This record gives sequence, C-alpha cells and structure tokens, in this order.
Amino acid sequence: MPGHARSTWNTTCNGDAWLTGSTAQPLADLYRRLSRALRGKRWYVFGARAAIHFGSARGTVDVDISLALDGQRPEPLIALLAEEGFDTRIPDWEELLHIARVLLLTDRTSGIEVDIVMTGPGLEEEFHSRARSAVLSGIPVPVISPEDLVIGKVLAGRTQDLQDVGAVLAATGSLDVQRITDSLRSIERALDRGDLVDEFFRLLGNHRRD
Repeated sequence: MPGHARSTWNTTCNGDAWLTGSTAQPLADLYRRLSRALRGKRWYVFGARAAIHFGSARGTVDVDISLALDGQRPEPLIALLAEEGFDTRIPDWEELLHIARVLLLTDRTSGIEVDIVMTGPGLEEEFHSRARSAVLSGIPVPVISPEDLVIGKVLAGRTQDLQDVGAVLAATGSLDVQRITDSLRSIERALDRGDLVDEFFRLLGNHRRD
C-alpha cells in the first residue's frame, strides 16, 4: 500500500475450521475481547488470519488489524485495550506509532501477538470501505475483502504472501479481477514499479491451469 512500507467473492468458507480446539478457543476469546475494545471504531482483520479465512492453509498465531483512528488520540484506545487484556510489547510504543503507524500488543491471556496498523490515506481507506463481516473462530469480526487481501499480498511479494494469493484464488468462487488489476496499476504508478500486474496475472494463470 503506497505510504505504508509493509496490505465479487461468492464462496462461503471458514478458513479457521481446521484449527484445533486448543488454538481456536484462545482466538475466539481474543476476537471477542478485541471487538469490545474496538467497538464503534473502523477496523478489520487482514494478513495471515484473513488469508487462512479465505483458503490458505498456513500455521500462524499472530493477528493483524487495520484500524482507523479518525483523528482520535491513541491513549484512550490503549486504556480500553489494556482493560480487555492487551498489553503493549514495547515501552516506547508512542514513538513507534508516530514513526511507523503500528501498535504492537500481546494478549495477556493467550500470549498471542496482535499488531494494529493505523490506516493511512488513499488505498488503505478504500480497503476499509470494502471490508465485510465474517466469522473467525466462531466470532463475527470485520475482515478485509479477498480482492484487497490479494492486492496487499502481491504488493508485499514475499514467498508466503504469493502462496497465500494462490490459495485464495483456488478457494474462492470468483474475484473482481478488474478491480485488483486497476488497483495494482495505480500502485505501480505511485511507486514507479511495473511488475505487480504481471505477477498477479502469473499467479492467476497458474490457478487457471490447475
């Protein structure tokens, strides 16, 4: 996503279904408390947890959240999160939040790490507008759209990210390919790159051959 240096679906799936009870229960409790702390705010789950929901079979326990502060100070949010059992992982969290727009937390109960990325302008705001409700570990939470997940992971470009894209393409009934392509072309112009659309179509071609 430009400005942040790091990210039509008609198939019903719950990518958390493969989790064992020992993993799913702490996540359910975490999502429940996180939803209380973030009630009334604009947020969604993205990253590995969203990839798992949309079809990627990968092992991870971290949770990535995108959050729009909408001009509010972060201190009340930190207090609400602390009340729900989420502690900051570093003492100088304010400096990191100012520099990188990231809040690093640990769930006191389960030890699961939660990274909250503050929404920037432009494409990230569009991602928020397209997030939808989904059920993760039995709890309804907002989740990034599968198209926007693909866009973010093609941009990230790591091996695991591209594998996630392939899994999402294989698991979903249909994606808005035009929207993905248009967004990637916009990112290419913003970052003076020319490889993102080609990489997406390479992955899409691999999926269609399979």
